[in-house]
Amino acid sequence: MADTLPEPQIGQVFGKCTLKQVIGKGGMGTVYLAEHLFLKRSIAIKILDLDMSNNPEEMARFEAEAIAAAKLDHENIVTIHDVDEVHGRPFIVMEYDEGEDLEHRITRKGPLPVMDAARIAREVAVALDHAHAMGVVHRDIKPANILLRKDGKIKITDFGLAQPMGYKETNEDGSVTGTPHYASPEQIQGNAADGRSDIYSLGVTFYAMLVGKRPFEGRSPDSVVRKHLEKPRPSPREKRPLLPAQIEALVKRMMAIKPEDRHPDVKALLHDLDLFIKRKPFLRLRRNPESRIQKPGTR
Repeated sequence: MADTLPEPQIGQVFGKCTLKQVIGKGGMGTVYLAEHLFLKRSIAIKILDLDMSNNPEEMARFEAEAIAAAKLDHENIVTIHDVDEVHGRPFIVMEYDEGEDLEHRITRKGPLPVMDAARIAREVAVALDHAHAMGVVHRDIKPANILLRKDGKIKITDFGLAQPMGYKETNEDGSVTGTPHYASPEQIQGNAADGRSDIYSLGVTFYAMLVGKRPFEGRSPDSVVRKHLEKPRPSPREKRPLLPAQIEALVKRMMAIKPEDRHPDVKALLHDLDLFIKRKPFLRLRRNPESRIQKPGTR
C-alpha cells in the first residue's frame, strides 16, 4: 500500500496514543507501551507487522484476535479496549499490566516453587474455563502469553489463534498452527481442537514452570512437533526428583497424547489443582496411569 506507514517509532503519535517503548514481540506484531492522549493513562498497543498488513489472511487473523478477546470479560484475561488502523496498519488497544510474562520469569529464575506453579496453572485454567464456556479455544497457551502482574494477578493474552470450539483448520503447506513447543497433538495433526487442546498446552507450560525448561526440544520445528506424538510422556520428576508424585501424575495426564486421556474439561482440571493446592491427597487409578486423578475412597 502506498500510504502504509513505515515502522512505528518511539515517541510517535499512533492513532490516539503516543508510543513509549516496545514491551513485546510476537509472531504477528509488536506490542508497545503507550499513553492515551486524552485519557492520560498507560495502555498497550499491538500493531500488526508491516509485511502482514498487506496479507489478507493475516489481516483477518489479526481481526479475529480482537473479536475473540473482546467477547471475553474476565479478570484473568487481558481486556481489549479498541481496534483501529492508521494508514493500513491495524492495531489493537488493550489494557496495560505492569509485570513480566511467564517465559521471562522462568528464564530469569529457573524452576518455580511447586505451589507457585500450581497456583499460576490454576488461574490460567480459570480464565480458560471462561473462554471455553463462551465457545472460544485459545490454541496458543504458552509462557510468553501468560502475564504475571506485580500485584500477583495472572492474565492470559494473545488470542491471535483463537477459534470456535471444534474448529478444524487445514494448512495447505502442512505447517502447524500454534507454537511448536506447546502445540497439542491434534493441532499438529490438523484435527479439530476443543478445550482439551488448551489443557495440553497448559500441561506443557506447567512442566516448563516445574523444570525450568520445555519438555520437547529439537533442531527444527519438525523435530519438535514429532516428539509431541511419541511415548513415553516426559517425566518432570526425572529432572526434579523431589516433585510430589501427584504433580507428576497431573502433568502427565494434561499432556496425554489422546484428548480422551486428558481431563474432559477445564472444570475437572481445576478440581485436581484445587485438591493439590488445598493439600488434600489424591491418587491415580492404578489400572490406567493417565486416568482421572482422585482422592482416596472416591471411586
